[in-house]
Amino acid sequence: MTTNTKYKNLLEQAYADYLNDYEKDNSIGILIVKEDGQQVYEKASIWLFQILSISDQEFATNRGIKIESREITWEEKIQWVMKNTDVELENLYITEEANKPTTPTIISSISYNGNTETQYK
Repeated sequence: MTTNTKYKNLLEQAYADYLNDYEKDNSIGILIVKEDGQQVYEKASIWLFQILSISDQEFATNRGIKIESREITWEEKIQWVMKNTDVELENLYITEEANKPTTPTIISSISYNGNTETQYK
């Protein structure tokens, strides 16, 4: 996976803002029902925050975050190979590199606070 520090930083910024809001109003947390039936709100981990931002449109809208992932197109894969490898501009080598398991197949984008970052997996 090609790690994008700016992508990670943007996710961490959104999560930090979530934590600040949680301290003010814990009802934005995850509702947990304990064995005795008591209901409590707990803050989401950054991993769960990211999953909720992807899968729960209402949560994402309320937090002002948008995270999307999709398969990259063949053209995007070729562009990635040409930008991120030292393959010469010869079609056969580019095609071989594009088909290697080390070449990303997924593109993810995160938008928060007017900023958008992209990451390849």
